Amino acid sequence: TGVQTCALPISHSSAYAYSVIAAARMALDDHPGAIRANEEAVKLNPELAEAWHNLGQSYLETDQFEKAVVSLERVLQLGPGIPGTRYVLGLAQLKLGNRAEALEQYELLQTVDSDMAQGLREALSGE
Repeated sequence: TGVQTCALPISHSSAYAYSVIAAARMALDDHPGAIRANEEAVKLNPELAEAWHNLGQSYLETDQFEKAVVSLERVLQLGPGIPGTRYVLGLAQLKLGNRAEALEQYELLQTVDSDMAQGLREALSGE
């Protein structure tokens, strides 16, 4: 019976910690702080989808739409993401004037979350 250690490599544990800090900063509407923490998280663990998603969300909130798209597409490369990933990606594409890409996210979102799809549809029709 000894002390149990964390099974994750230190860099992955640190990445997760930065991701938690970033989520707290997002909750406080401190998106520049969230960006810094999420950038550190993805540097330490490039496969941490949650950090990529939150990074994309914070980039969107700070009008860095191209960076938002890159971050959110990275989430989708890592796996299916969450419905919110497609929603935020659709908004970022719309802000960039990429209506066809935003519409594609809307159509994909319809199959997994009709409420979020409706929100994206409203954004599309309210351009």
